[in-house]
Amino acid sequence: MSYQTKPRRYVDSFWFMADGEGGGDFFGALYRDANSHRWAFEYRFRYYMDDKVNSSESEDVKSGYVATFKEGGSLEDARSAIQQMTSALKDYMSKAELQIIEVQSDNDEAIFAKLVAQPWAHVQTTAKGGTT
Repeated sequence: MSYQTKPRRYVDSFWFMADGEGGGDFFGALYRDANSHRWAFEYRFRYYMDDKVNSSESEDVKSGYVATFKEGGSLEDARSAIQQMTSALKDYMSKAELQIIEVQSDNDEAIFAKLVAQPWAHVQTTAKGGTT
């Protein structure tokens, strides 16, 4: 699973945490699609199996999930729930430091710029123009 931009998707923030021992990482995006009254958090765990960066060549194991929050729920409630989840994850990831990247935009170029600025992000463009 890789995060992909979509038209009229408002991205609030990206969340990233890497295991300090090199075992894997966690990445998520908190967003709300146009015409939706629900925040969603799309996230994945990645377990390193090799040192290849390109995800199409790597044998790393990824497992992806999407959590949706109750209709009409606030952004603050969604962020609080994610903070609780990532806090619990720290117990399982050695020397992990949570990074929250504020995006607060539905502009694909602004979202892309936030991702490519991160040293851990290996952003690729797809034929449809989305990012992974």
